[in-house]
Amino acid sequence: MNQAGRIILSGTFRDAVYALSETPSSTWQNEDGSWGGAPGTSKFSGTFHFNLPEGTTKVYLHFKFYHDCSNAWFSSSLTGLNFTGGMTSTCGYTEGQVLSSKPAYGGSNYVNEDCVQIFESMSGNNRGDGSVEIRSQMVGYQETSHLNGIVATDCALPDKIPAEAIYEAIDEKSVRVTWQMPKDNGTVYYHKAESYLTGSTVRLCESNITQNRLTSGIAGYYLVIDDAKDTNVTKVNGHFNTEPHTNVTADKITKYLHVAAVDVAGNIGATTHFTIKETEVPWKIYTGQLIPEGEDGNVAPSSEERCWYVRADGRTPITLKHQAYLKGVASLQYQLNETIYETRTQEGTIARNIIRTPSSDTAVETVRTDAEGLIYATEGTTVLQQYPYSFTVRSDSGKSLTGVQKFTITGDRSGQRIQVIPIAEADSVAGKIYSLHELDEKNKITLIADGEPPVIYGMEMLENRELIDRRDGKVNVTITASDAVSGVKEFYVNIQNTDNTVSKTYHPDADGSIRMEITEDDALFSGDFTVFAYACDQVGNETEISEGTTEFGLEADIIRIREPQDAAFRCGESGILTFTVWGYADRVEVIFPKEMTDLCPELNRIFDYRDKPGYRITEQLQFMVPLYTPENENFEVTVKAYKGDKKLEDHPVISVIGVKGSVLEDLRTRLR
Repeated sequence: MNQAGRIILSGTFRDAVYALSETPSSTWQNEDGSWGGAPGTSKFSGTFHFNLPEGTTKVYLHFKFYHDCSNAWFSSSLTGLNFTGGMTSTCGYTEGQVLSSKPAYGGSNYVNEDCVQIFESMSGNNRGDGSVEIRSQMVGYQETSHLNGIVATDCALPDKIPAEAIYEAIDEKSVRVTWQMPKDNGTVYYHKAESYLTGSTVRLCESNITQNRLTSGIAGYYLVIDDAKDTNVTKVNGHFNTEPHTNVTADKITKYLHVAAVDVAGNIGATTHFTIKETEVPWKIYTGQLIPEGEDGNVAPSSEERCWYVRADGRTPITLKHQAYLKGVASLQYQLNETIYETRTQEGTIARNIIRTPSSDTAVETVRTDAEGLIYATEGTTVLQQYPYSFTVRSDSGKSLTGVQKFTITGDRSGQRIQVIPIAEADSVAGKIYSLHELDEKNKITLIADGEPPVIYGMEMLENRELIDRRDGKVNVTITASDAVSGVKEFYVNIQNTDNTVSKTYHPDADGSIRMEITEDDALFSGDFTVFAYACDQVGNETEISEGTTEFGLEADIIRIREPQDAAFRCGESGILTFTVWGYADRVEVIFPKEMTDLCPELNRIFDYRDKPGYRITEQLQFMVPLYTPENENFEVTVKAYKGDKKLEDHPVISVIGVKGSVLEDLRTRLR
């Protein structure tokens, strides 16, 4: 063991010269073959080879002796111990490698003192072949079948870092350069094992030679950033970095990043040079918030955040303004080119409307490209239908690109929720660079398509109702409107009387209903009038229902002039027929029964109102029951009112009674 208590050598031996007899006695067998006598003695000597670990200053030996005889005593002693040793070194180079050479003119020799640790030289002239001895790094002797702790140093350089790197913008001034981790080559070592008889230097056999490559692995990188193209990185001028990337400030001055890999053993590989130009950095792309703009009231905000209702009629366009910008410097080789509207439906389908703007000179502050200069493309089944109106504006020296595009949505999408996400793209030498999708998601909007107009209820009771006769009783109408998607924005009922030009507009009550009594004694409801119901939703889908009808009324009655004023007459008595007609009648006819007109044809009358219409007209007609009218019978007077092709009739009744004859008898009585 060394001073640290570490076992550096262990071994065993067995003395088999003497043996106990086969009898129960305790005598020993002597060397001459006899039994008995003093106990036998034996000696053992051997040579052990071992390596001293670095730093060892003292060696301690610990011996253990034991025997397997239970009836014999045993003693042991160490009579002698001798240490010899030396130092071995390794050159670290491969077989056959020539480190240096020099012709040996005149029998002289040459030693490269930088490549050896110990050498001897003799002055004078010598002839003959020279020789060199290369020792093994480690030669060990032990009885176990394995060997641990072999020192094998990695002496090979790592590979050069590939010249391809990834440039990723961190902010508007910094760029992260990421390179590939190179291969660490490692050093090849050869090992061989030989077997010997115990305590002998006679070799029994030898093993095959194994080849083992020790690779320590990449520990990190040495970096140098300057304005020189070919700076060589060393441990002295380089800054050590463990990660295969670093951040570099990019500005108008071209910079160079010099990187070399170093392995765990400290071997530094060749230097790779990366160029950093601010005009070649793929600066990050950002998009702005989408906001829809409508026409003719076809866009309305919903109660949800960033959500709008839009009219889905396939005709009325909505305008989507797309804004994108580079957070860095734009160049002719790297600038914004595509404004993309990505849509997602409730079914999960994804589509894109792509508008491409060709690259332009970034020295020009503002460049507008109209529709004819743009390139259009789609991916998937698009929900937004392209409308023939679009343009883009590139500004801020090419760093910003604003796109204005109009779209329509067809009616079959009514009720669907459509997400629209703004995406921007820039062409670069490395390929297409897109805006950060997780940030684009924050600028998305939701459009709710509304292609259905409101529904109006209550007008059906006026449908095909040409005439409203107020004698049938009151007619009350309740009209409502509803919309299943965006909701009702405007609702009213307008009544226009075509006979007297009177009109009136009704608006809903607090519960959203409009109530009317269209048989009300009002000029508005007298004669021909039209009920017009209108409803509009939040995005301008309209419903209009118009129903025309005629409110036409006729009432007639007959009374006696004399008391009592009932309808019981005697022949020769006078009465009054009163009728009232509503609804701007053209004429009214009064027709007495034939039994009376045969006696007095002048009883029938016609009242013509075409030159003096009125929403309500009352007339009184005085008449006399003719003498000799059959008594004790009831007679109907027919009153007819006409308005266009519409007609109303009323039939007041005249009762003729026989009470002591006619009025002539009263007259005769008085003359007597």
